[in-house]
Amino acid sequence: MTSIYKLDMTTMFAYHDALRRDLAPVALMTGRSEGWDMFKKFLHVHHVAEDEALWPVMRQALIGGTDDVALLDDMEAEH
Repeated sequence: MTSIYKLDMTTMFAYHDALRRDLAPVALMTGRSEGWDMFKKFLHVHHVAEDEALWPVMRQALIGGTDDVALLDDMEAEH
């Protein structure tokens, strides 16, 4: 039996938007603060989630030997 799974990226887009939004005030900080520590923690959690749940699923969905594999490699390296 083959199951079809549609990857819903809504939460990932919302998370990226929130990190970008919160980066503006963090960039103005002149020293380490509770706000910086929280931002750093959320960014780390986000990257771990992508490493464990996003990149492997995307890689598995690709057909080997296509240009898409190289593009995914570039995207993951930039990440």
